[in-house]
Amino acid sequence: MTRPESAYAWAVRRRPLLNDLPAVDAWEDEHSNDRRWSATLRLASSRCEALEHAGAETRQAIASIWIERVDAGYAAATLHPVDGEFVLLADAGLRHMIDVAGVLVARHYRGSSFEASHCTDSVRSSFARVHHVLVGQFYLYGRLRQPLSVDLLVGEVAQRVTQEATLFVLAHELGHAVAATQHRAGSVHWLDPERPSDGLEDVAVEIEADAFAVALCLADLWGAQVGEAELTLRILAIRLTLNTMEAVEAASLVPRPYRHLPARRRWNGIRAYLTERVPLWLLERVDELWDSLASALTFTEAPALIPPFEGILSSFARDGWIAGCSPAEDGDWTQQEQIVWQFRLPPPIVEYLIGADAVSATPDLANDHARVLRAGRKAVTEMLATLPPWLVGSDPSHGRATSGDLIEYLRIRDRWPEPFRDGAPLPIHLMAAAIHQRLNGRLPRVPETPG
Repeated sequence: MTRPESAYAWAVRRRPLLNDLPAVDAWEDEHSNDRRWSATLRLASSRCEALEHAGAETRQAIASIWIERVDAGYAAATLHPVDGEFVLLADAGLRHMIDVAGVLVARHYRGSSFEASHCTDSVRSSFARVHHVLVGQFYLYGRLRQPLSVDLLVGEVAQRVTQEATLFVLAHELGHAVAATQHRAGSVHWLDPERPSDGLEDVAVEIEADAFAVALCLADLWGAQVGEAELTLRILAIRLTLNTMEAVEAASLVPRPYRHLPARRRWNGIRAYLTERVPLWLLERVDELWDSLASALTFTEAPALIPPFEGILSSFARDGWIAGCSPAEDGDWTQQEQIVWQFRLPPPIVEYLIGADAVSATPDLANDHARVLRAGRKAVTEMLATLPPWLVGSDPSHGRATSGDLIEYLRIRDRWPEPFRDGAPLPIHLMAAAIHQRLNGRLPRVPETPG
């Protein structure tokens, strides 16, 4: 294959706008500046030979793509058409999140099978704390600023899980590329001739990309003798990818209309396809196993106001995830966990805490809990009303601002309503959490109290 020159030139111009630090191209092949993505593309090429349909179109899309690894810390992979070719911008933040999730999946493997009993509740619990803080960084900064400083990706199973998950990401984007090729040629390849309307077209495009991705990821299994563990591994890899994307989108300032479909709905569609090819008992076992994994890979609300007493990395070391950590490093992560905790609180508590800052200069109101809550809700409502369209997503062309963008906006006091503009403490992260909840339909209903 020859390098897609137009796509490559576009990616080289784009890269400096996205990277925090200059990228060093120590190694390149014809279709990527990253070894891992190159290997994933080769794996996709081998799988497409076994596709029942669209093999030629897939090979054409693979030959026309350039994969550019960027290091901005976002968890995203986006496809960009360029003069009949395609650029896949694959951020290192997404790869890191997949790697960490893949290690949890691998902990449930022993011998020749995956079982929930192979990983204890304590080990899953300590993992969940670290994963929540990693996802929480997308709340705090809009990107992954501080990945784990240790290499967790050890063992053949973990490497296989992350390889298959990365392939699903690539295959999903290849699905868009294959469909785009066909649409330009005037043939609707993956959709019915009557395309959906009224805002459903984007949903249909994502569904077709998922369908293509599953077909490519599992293409070499049909008609072959394959063990239960191999099929389970590939399905779990797909599910962790869906869950990772949903968690990151939920943690960023991305209103629901601009997100992918929820991970559960995407999986239900994939599962419906698999029921025609995979024994039902196997899918039920995978579902049961995933139920034990999902709680550790989901960013949930806080069950309490105070994080656990033990340092987050100390619990990680105790349960065998890492060999050890320094007290300073553990302290940094624990402090970040406490900030992230604010984003896991129910909406009334967040708004009450904002109200407590609002009335801090008026002592006679401090003990009137109903008025404190109303003050917090009023501040959130006024702040939300003054935010620019590009930040809250009402402008379709700029509807993907992150919560990190919002936090930067909130650092300027003049942008706040009274009494914050006049000197009350600025609860920046709490306000970002409250706005995020409002934008995503989590407006609490609290009875009005006279006075």
